[in-house]
Amino acid sequence: MLLSSHLLVEVEQVCDRVGLLHRGRLVAEGAPGELTGAATEVIVRAEPLPAAVRCLTGHPAVESVTAADGVLRVVTARAQTAEINRALVAVSELRVGGGLEELLLGLDAQEVAA
Repeated sequence: MLLSSHLLVEVEQVCDRVGLLHRGRLVAEGAPGELTGAATEVIVRAEPLPAAVRCLTGHPAVESVTAADGVLRVVTARAQTAEINRALVAVSELRVGGGLEELLLGLDAQEVAA
């Protein structure tokens, strides 16, 4: 089946293989995880923040965790985001970054810089 969409978050969730077109040219092709990388940054708002940092520091699903401006930036495998959510008690926001949309927007930024 072929799916054509500009909703890249949904494409990531539905497709096991994608091709990214940019200005009419195929610029990337492969599995979503291959294109975006295995690790991703997860933005988490949780209270109390110091307790959330302690909870995630050393957690087996977490590569690194930093706190700044009231949020945690957690580097983890994409498949581990649910585990991060389960480990914390009072999560008010959990947002996954580094998807196909950010990859494509990065291509635009590179083009502008060139």
